[in-house]
Amino acid sequence: MQNPDMAGWLKTYRRSGIKTRRRWFMLTNHCLYFFDRQEDIDPLGFYALENVKVQCITGRPLGFELRAAVANSSVKSALYPKQRARKAKGGLAMRPLQRVGFAAESAGEAKAWVAVLEKFILLHETNASQLVKKGPVIPPPMLASQSFRPRGSTSTAFEDTDEGQRM
Repeated sequence: MQNPDMAGWLKTYRRSGIKTRRRWFMLTNHCLYFFDRQEDIDPLGFYALENVKVQCITGRPLGFELRAAVANSSVKSALYPKQRARKAKGGLAMRPLQRVGFAAESAGEAKAWVAVLEKFILLHETNASQLVKKGPVIPPPMLASQSFRPRGSTSTAFEDTDEGQRM
């Protein structure tokens, strides 16, 4: 990952409040990736900065946390499989979390992380009225120029392409 928006060493807190090992974190593409070492290429996992809020932890000048911004939501987190298991199993291990605590190496770094994270959080507001169904959804009629092709069709005939229909 080149040109991250911010990078540095952080510790994470478990639910019990116990700090875990120090990890290298990189903020890019609205995700907070974490690595075992600074020179690692493959991340161990990431936290998605979507519908979360970041705040300082009271009484811990080095601490801050990500929390779900909406009720009945979570901080989306994913773990990549270890190098050995990647070949055998593949895939991500998704884990929803209520909150994730972090500790920076100084109070200044903690404030810098909070400020940068606040800028890169994506919030999606959902209007409750959009979720209420107001009768059946009727698809618009097909135009004469549109032909029905079953999903998954792999026809490559010239007549089935846009160019063939225009001629």
